[in-house]
Amino acid sequence: MKHRISGLVFFLGLASSAHGQEAVISQERFASVQVCYQNWISRAFDGSYEFNTPLQVYWPLGRQASLSIFTGHASAGGDELAVLQGLVDTQVFFNYHWSSANLLFGIAINLPSGKKTLTQEEFLTSVHLARPFLNFDVPNLGQGFNLSPGVTWVRPLSEILVLGLGASYQYKGGYQFIRDLDETWYPGHEILLTGGVDAKLAELTTLAADVIYTIYGTDKIGDQEVHRPGEKVVLSLQFQKYFGWKRLRVLARYRSRARSQIAEAGGLVMEKDRTYPAQIHLFAGYQLPLGSGFSLGLEAEYASYGRPLLLGIMGMGVAPEFSLSRSWKTPLYIGFMSGSFENGLAVSGFEYRIGLLRRF
Repeated sequence: MKHRISGLVFFLGLASSAHGQEAVISQERFASVQVCYQNWISRAFDGSYEFNTPLQVYWPLGRQASLSIFTGHASAGGDELAVLQGLVDTQVFFNYHWSSANLLFGIAINLPSGKKTLTQEEFLTSVHLARPFLNFDVPNLGQGFNLSPGVTWVRPLSEILVLGLGASYQYKGGYQFIRDLDETWYPGHEILLTGGVDAKLAELTTLAADVIYTIYGTDKIGDQEVHRPGEKVVLSLQFQKYFGWKRLRVLARYRSRARSQIAEAGGLVMEKDRTYPAQIHLFAGYQLPLGSGFSLGLEAEYASYGRPLLLGIMGMGVAPEFSLSRSWKTPLYIGFMSGSFENGLAVSGFEYRIGLLRRF
């Protein structure tokens, strides 16, 4: 689970819902807890690790509304990094479906329950955790109060094609991120625009494509502007097919971030190299039932990062899942990652997860 409030707190993949096959708001109540451990054993990544225990609760409020809550605890560090640990922020998501208008309204609230005022050493650990190529579940333990309202409009264009459009705004409150810093950090607000189509290629086969465009405001320390992130574009294509109870899912995603402006003596100037390199992410997963109460997931993925990073990482994993009863389920995951920089420097790591899910 990514402990970051997404600008869009709902999904555009509503093709089957728009055709009336199921409710847009899921009626299945559940609570889940996981124990997750991620470790990069390579010195190139400072032997960084993260141990986290995410907790999620989902509760439908009738046929038209739902409430979700995310929270947890995390601990992280590395060979040359200070240990950073504590509660993470609590995130609350509320969705409301206005069926007659084909609109889905959502609001996300980040409550600053996590550790956010850090020592200098803990701050350096937090900066390291936030590097996107590390792909840690919890890139930061805490931030200020955030509020993100949004709306999605979904309309069937035909029996096999559904169009979705969405927008959201994220307000970010200020907070003191270093203990000895007198000034308050004010992250820039965000505007997110998105659009997508779902196509039904066959009875049990779908193809979904979407684009997300994000505009970022200027970050400030006190009254001083220190960082103006460049706009981000994300393009995604997902193919999904069922073979009876078996499921194949293939995902391709491209992220591109414009160069940011950073603070220098004369004010904000354009950075020479991108802080956030372009990313390509490919994923394939196959879910295979193997008997009563047991299924096995097989996953493979590849991530590529452009200049100035020039890094490629391949990952493989197995995801067995045990259904203890109709109400209880135990998902597991064991994964291995390996890759290298353009100069040949190798990196590798492991990921382990065990969870418990209870349906009501």
